[in-house]
Amino acid sequence: LGTDTGGSIRIPAALCGLTGLKPTFGLVSLHGAVPLSTVFDSIGPLAHTVEDIALLTDAMSGHDPHDPGTLVAPRVDCSAALSGAIDVRGMRITALAPEQFPSYLEPDVRRARDEAIVHFRQRGALVEEARIPFDLDTIAAALGMMLATEAFAYHRDYAEDPAVLLD
Repeated sequence: LGTDTGGSIRIPAALCGLTGLKPTFGLVSLHGAVPLSTVFDSIGPLAHTVEDIALLTDAMSGHDPHDPGTLVAPRVDCSAALSGAIDVRGMRITALAPEQFPSYLEPDVRRARDEAIVHFRQRGALVEEARIPFDLDTIAAALGMMLATEAFAYHRDYAEDPAVLLD
């Protein structure tokens, strides 16, 4: 298990040849975790296979009376979702328009996105590309400020105490 605020499950998983999942907010309880940012924090699994991720997520997810964020999360059965092909006929999917991709996007990521679009269209999904009404770099900067503000608010006593060494 890991905690993920800005990539701390997904990035190590990718660098180590594992699969990592940052669950949707409220799917897995945050009770007992020391927060960095209550808006972005999550607890999720790292494993060798998607099947193992599904089993772990199924075991971890659900309502926790100690975490009000779990009250509205739908119950999911990740393992069942892997048991057969998902029918996407008629499903509407919107993909980010390529002109809004960040300049540092890896070519393999672009290629995987394009292949996914072809895959979904071949199976009957209605995939369209659209621009979002904001710039991704601006959003990333704003999210970073939100995260830093929340982290400082929670850890302020430590951060302002010269007797506490923060490494």
